[in-house]
Amino acid sequence: MAGRYFSVLNSDSEYGLSLLTDGRLSEGINISRAVGLCLEHFKPGPRLNQSLELETLLTPSPERGLLDYIAELLEASLKADYELAGRVLSNCYARFTVEDVLTHVIEPVLRQVGEMWQRGEITIAHEHQTSAYLRGKLQILLDMVGQPQLGPGVVVACGPGETHEIGSLMLSIMLRRAGIRVFYLGADTPLADLVLYSKSHPVDAVLLSVGANTALAQLRNQRSSLEDLHVPIFYGGAAFNADPSLALELGGQYLGSNGQHAVRHLVGLLSEIRSGRGSGQYS
Repeated sequence: MAGRYFSVLNSDSEYGLSLLTDGRLSEGINISRAVGLCLEHFKPGPRLNQSLELETLLTPSPERGLLDYIAELLEASLKADYELAGRVLSNCYARFTVEDVLTHVIEPVLRQVGEMWQRGEITIAHEHQTSAYLRGKLQILLDMVGQPQLGPGVVVACGPGETHEIGSLMLSIMLRRAGIRVFYLGADTPLADLVLYSKSHPVDAVLLSVGANTALAQLRNQRSSLEDLHVPIFYGGAAFNADPSLALELGGQYLGSNGQHAVRHLVGLLSEIRSGRGSGQYS
């Protein structure tokens, strides 16, 4: 791609890596160093055959600059200063893991934007602008990570009527970096179509995200379609964060509200399923 991006293909890896170069080059970093930063900070996360005891999750602290990054990204995205926003993200990825940037920078920015709109401090247009910008960056990142060639497969989708997909995108990125093949379907997925798709692809589980109450109502109305689903289903999103018992009511399991912890939990369960130790019932 001309101008803003260039691609790096590592023949020893199953990932096709792309680097956002503008921010790094404008800081005086040469291309070879920029490539090194890309390879270091977009490298795959823990694989299934590695230890799952990931106790190194970042604990945010002001002295590490996370609060500054959040404020700068929030301001830049609301002002539609995408050049500055891109530099902020580039700096974040140069200092922290992808998982920590998603969890401790992008997610707080989106949460603050939603709260600002609820308080009447910004318009819905501003909220849409910021969400659209970050959603685009996340889609690029999902493509950059690439699809693992081996390992369990999962379908990730938003339930019928659910239009907010950023949480599902972030989870999909982290899952792929953990060695899970992710078939990402996006927003507003009818359950009958979801089941048909899952049957025609090599998947071991389905992850369904629902946030809005109207989408939850549609999920309940279409619930009978899930009777033909012969793999475990896991639920997430605001509706289930508010009432985790809904997952059991709808025949599945609640993954939790923390994306990194959800990935760890799911990787362990899928490993059990693959090894034949899973019972199909999870607590």
